[in-house]
Amino acid sequence: MNPHPDYRHETIPTKIFKTLKGRNIELCFSCYEDEQNKAKFNNTNFKKNLDKKFETMKMLKINCK
Repeated sequence: MNPHPDYRHETIPTKIFKTLKGRNIELCFSCYEDEQNKAKFNNTNFKKNLDKKFETMKMLKINCK
């Protein structure tokens, strides 16, 4: 599923990252850069942030698998 509807006619390159809790999270390169920048700015762990974001989305019942 394409999380960026503005680019629905383009292939979006993605990569799967393993979080600290062992989840496989797929991010497009743009989202990856955003998450990396947030982690650097807040001096936090990138993989731990992915776990927190996943858990928040799950709690809010936002589509996450």
